Amino acid sequence: MGTIMEPRDKFKRMQMVLEYLTVNPSATILEISQNTGLSYTSIKNILDELSSNGYVETSLLKESVGRPATVYKLRKPFMFIYPPRNYPLLTQALIKAFARKYGNKEIDAWVMEVGNILGEDVIKCLKRKHGEDVLATDRFWNVLRDELNDMGMYCELKKLDGKEIFIVIRNCIFQEISHALKGELKEIPCKIHELSFSYIFSKFKPEKDVVVNLASTIIRGDDACHFYITFEG
Repeated sequence: MGTIMEPRDKFKRMQMVLEYLTVNPSATILEISQNTGLSYTSIKNILDELSSNGYVETSLLKESVGRPATVYKLRKPFMFIYPPRNYPLLTQALIKAFARKYGNKEIDAWVMEVGNILGEDVIKCLKRKHGEDVLATDRFWNVLRDELNDMGMYCELKKLDGKEIFIVIRNCIFQEISHALKGELKEIPCKIHELSFSYIFSKFKPEKDVVVNLASTIIRGDDACHFYITFEG
C-alpha cells in the first residue's frame, strides 16, 4: 500500500478510523495504521476518545508469544458518519421556499417555532426513556449527551469547576447547512440549533437551588460547535 498523507483535520482522521472499523468488525491499532496510513498516535488518541464516550470496546488478543494485543470494536453503528449524510440541498430549499412565500418579517417567528419544536422532541425522548425525574437530576447531562449521539451527533460533554458545562458537537449538520446558504438566510440553521438547545437547557430543573443560564449561546469553529451553560446558586 502506498504512503497516504495524514489529514490535518481531526474529524477526517476519525472518519477514516470509523470507516475501517465499520468494514472490519475488530482491529488493532497496528492493523488500522497499516490500512489507513494514519500514525499510531493519531489512531490511539481517536480510539481513546471514542472509548471514553462509549462507542468503542476493547479486548485482548491472546497470542502464543509476546504481549497480548488490544483489539478495538465498535459498540454502536456510526450511520451518521458512514456513509456521510447530505442534507443541505433539501434544507436550504425549504428555508428559501419559506422566505419566498412569507417574507423575511415572518422568518424570526418561524425560526423560534422550529427551534422550540426540536427542543420539545428531545425532551419528550428523554422523559419517555428515562422518566420524568431525569430533568431534576445531574444525570440529565450525560443522558442528554447519549440521546444526542443516538440522534446522529458526535457529541462530547465537558464540565468545568462545577459551575459550567459545555457541549461540543463535531459533526454539526446545522453548520454544514449554513455553509450552503448565502446572505441573511445563512444564519438561520445555526439559530434554529441554538434555540433548540436554549429550550432543552431551560427544562433542566434541579432539586437544589440552582439557576441555569445559557451564558454564551454558541461558538462555531472550523471543526466543532460549542454550547455553554453556566450555573448560579
